[in-house]
Amino acid sequence: MIETQVQKLAKAAAMVDPLDLPALVQLGELFDELCSMLDDPGFESLSEQARGSVDLLERIVMHEVDDLDSSFAQINNCIEYAQELVAALGDGVPLDQVPVPGGNSAQMDTIDQDLLDSWISGCGDILEELEALTIELENEANDDKLAEVRRGIHTLKGECGVLSLSIAQQVCHEAETLIDACEDKGQAFPANEILAVIDWIKTYTKALSVDPAAQPPAYDAVLGAMSDRLTSITQGGASTEPVSDDRAERDAPGKEVVPEPADEAEAAPAGDPDALVAFPEALERDENLTDFLTEAREHIAAAEEAVLSLENDLEDMELINTVFRSFHTIKGVAGFMNLAPIVHAAHNAEYLLDEARKQTIKLNSSYLDLILESCDVMSQLLGVLDGGQAPKQIDFDRHVAQLQKASKGEPVDTGKRAAAPSPAPETNSVTQTPAAKPASGGESGAAAKKKPADVSVKVNTERLDNLVTMVGELVIAQQMVIQDPSVQTIDDQRFQRNLSQAGKIIRDLQEVAMSLRMVTLKGTFQKMARLVRDVSAKANKSVQFIMEGEDTELDRTVVEEIGDPLVHMIRNSCDHGIETAEERVKAGKPATGTLTLRAYHQGGSIIIEIQDDGKGLDRERILAKAIEKGVYTPDRDLSEIPDSEVFNLIMMPGFSTAPKVTDISGRGVGMDVVRRNIEALRGKIEIQSVAGQGTTFKLSLPLTMAIIDGMIVRVGTQRYVVPTLAIEQSFRPTEGQIHTVAEEGEMALVRGALLPIYRLNQIFDLNEGASDICDGLLIVLESNGTKCCMLIDEIIGQQQVVIKRLGQGIEPLRGTSGGAILGDGRVALIIDVAGLLSEATQSESK
Repeated sequence: MIETQVQKLAKAAAMVDPLDLPALVQLGELFDELCSMLDDPGFESLSEQARGSVDLLERIVMHEVDDLDSSFAQINNCIEYAQELVAALGDGVPLDQVPVPGGNSAQMDTIDQDLLDSWISGCGDILEELEALTIELENEANDDKLAEVRRGIHTLKGECGVLSLSIAQQVCHEAETLIDACEDKGQAFPANEILAVIDWIKTYTKALSVDPAAQPPAYDAVLGAMSDRLTSITQGGASTEPVSDDRAERDAPGKEVVPEPADEAEAAPAGDPDALVAFPEALERDENLTDFLTEAREHIAAAEEAVLSLENDLEDMELINTVFRSFHTIKGVAGFMNLAPIVHAAHNAEYLLDEARKQTIKLNSSYLDLILESCDVMSQLLGVLDGGQAPKQIDFDRHVAQLQKASKGEPVDTGKRAAAPSPAPETNSVTQTPAAKPASGGESGAAAKKKPADVSVKVNTERLDNLVTMVGELVIAQQMVIQDPSVQTIDDQRFQRNLSQAGKIIRDLQEVAMSLRMVTLKGTFQKMARLVRDVSAKANKSVQFIMEGEDTELDRTVVEEIGDPLVHMIRNSCDHGIETAEERVKAGKPATGTLTLRAYHQGGSIIIEIQDDGKGLDRERILAKAIEKGVYTPDRDLSEIPDSEVFNLIMMPGFSTAPKVTDISGRGVGMDVVRRNIEALRGKIEIQSVAGQGTTFKLSLPLTMAIIDGMIVRVGTQRYVVPTLAIEQSFRPTEGQIHTVAEEGEMALVRGALLPIYRLNQIFDLNEGASDICDGLLIVLESNGTKCCMLIDEIIGQQQVVIKRLGQGIEPLRGTSGGAILGDGRVALIIDVAGLLSEATQSESK
């Protein structure tokens, strides 16, 4: 019981607004309830502190405290002390040995591990979004994006409070204060300070993911930077106390502390047609709005259920609290999203319920009808955001007036409670939103209603991977059944039809399972925006960063692995590719360089391009470096070497043409890592560059790492899978096509070009397979601009196979990227073409 009450207190304190009267009253009541439970010896100190918190909350309500932050710090200290006592009680530690916390440590023992893990996972998404928005706000002011940043930081602060991460809560609070102060004074958004906060929280969450009891990293520098900026803003003597939510006018001098709802700054004047006008027009349907609609409807359903139960017991305080919390939560989130009509309606309903909680008034059937009508009004207002029609202004004002009368204990006349105010169009109707206006093609607003919002659930990635694995096993089992000789002899038409239908269902199931692993590149691309900002600032360059196709989906495994290669290439583009402003102006270019990161589908692959408008690659310098490192001999005709081959040299280990080494790049240790990582993903990289105009890095990546389209080939009794995308052609050679070239070995004449021949049986030390080239088949393979011929015995057929990792007891085999179980139960190695070429070159040179 005590543990549950302490958790309620922690959550309520984290979400409380110092200027929200009902929330402060509720918090005081929770402390009162805790005091009534502390009869056992050992809780005397906590009981004393809890009663002190009740008194402190009353003084806050009466505006008798000068420092709200200090007062709430004392309240949070009391809650932390309660959490430590509960933890000690569970561990059998004497309660008198528990010190009173100082408020600077995060007590994680009483926090559910799943709750912490869930918060860390969600925190990453919020931080990435905040980082991208901050960079955008640094370049251009935008009220909607500013509101998003403020909402994100406020959300983090509340969640940190729930988890008792008091230091993180303090850092977020100071960030909110700084943002509000800059906005009030008309100053630029504090991008550097907010980015420092984001970095600090990232470091902290990473530490918590390893050790739930990890101490916060050093935060003095973060708080000091915000304090310095705040001091510079407030030197004029103006107050910089942050304004919370949409209650700005509550802090005005002389403002009534506890006004009637109609006098609240957030309440709309009765009869004002603008009170509800166009509130959804400024909103786009994003994840925040979808989540809000889903959660708000759940709260309304819970409130309606509680109200119906109240009809049997009008004094059940738990049910009254349930209804109150539902409206209070809707009001808070709607306030963040600037949905003023919803805030106005919820606030007046909340005020009535708060009076009932304080027993200032007694609920009756008329009041319950009025509360149910509030639920209907809220549902209709939420429906406006889904394309529905808004309630009439006169009905809305009448309903608010009835709530205000009920809050004073006056009788109300609800009449017959309808399911919702009539939506019939009138001149005094609340605005029609764009979604409710007639749609193109002549459809009415009602006929063109939006589809219901998609519902999302969180799934553990390990379970998701297991599902994909099991579906892969099902595909393998299906192939084994189809290719079983005893099954192939069955000549029953009905059986074959059923077998074909089962195969279709399994293929569809495989596609659905694979789609579950698909994620967008948005998060990865947004991280690159921060990287461009920091690197360009360090290099003293002005760079405009453009993202295209960030909603392109890719396998989660590929997305996770692609981050490092992108970092290397983008750092190089900023440091080597794009010139300084002076150099660009001298060359007739804009002073600001442009770096574009785009993604798109092409064939069966995803293409990611990093394009800059810099000086391009210096072919002559690269060739000079190649001669210096012994790649080419000085007497070679360098003009015959194609650009693609020259540019690929920059991906050799230790190869760098930078005139000097900086702390950003220039050591020649980045691009070779890029190539290895891309090839490990079964992808390839191409480089295109024009001197003076810029460079483009083009990455081709598979959609997924779980399956592959391959050609099944045979060498002796062994089977191999060759990726279809790497195959250009296959043919049976004639004697006239085979040549032996000095120091080059066996070559095949293919379309006027001599290509080296590599025998697969020799590469893998097989004592079987064709020895005469003319007795076998040659497959022309291509990788990174390099072509070769591979000798095999037979092509069995094309098939989509499930990739399996080789067992831990098997040493890595160069030239292979895994294995696959074929329909006949045999295991076939999957050929890694790039690795095979490297292995073949070494084998031939032995």
